[in-house]
Amino acid sequence: SASELFTLWRNPGNLEKIRLPFEQLTVLGSDHVRWTMKLPAGSLEIEALLVEERPNELVHWRSTSAGPLQVDERMRFKPAPQDRGTEATLDYEVDFSRMPAGELLRPLSSFFHRAPQSAVKKVLENFKSLAETGEVPTLKRNPSARAINGNGKGDWI
Repeated sequence: SASELFTLWRNPGNLEKIRLPFEQLTVLGSDHVRWTMKLPAGSLEIEALLVEERPNELVHWRSTSAGPLQVDERMRFKPAPQDRGTEATLDYEVDFSRMPAGELLRPLSSFFHRAPQSAVKKVLENFKSLAETGEVPTLKRNPSARAINGNGKGDWI
């Protein structure tokens, strides 16, 4: 139901589970979090505040003005057609204009949007798995995910 999905999404422990390996989540308060995104050249930290919440319908996070990126994330829940459960939709908008050379990056935005789109798809898949089975699939104990040459990185599927 929408209420169960809403409760699952609002639980910070669940958010951290479903966002790995793309982000780490640090809870700074009930309505304040820090997302740490791993990038090829280091990491990027963004603090976000809960700006709108409608129980069983919407959770809207927005990055604070101190961050290098403006990020808006909206998770929406609505009844599925023909009374077949609940549809969950995650809208994720990233504005690069705050970054140094952000305006220069705008023409390259199609390249930069592919990564967030694939991450959003994976987050939704993880959320669906958590909602349906109570766990997020992982390769953590799978031998194919073992560290390669001690670098701590395994296979990506």
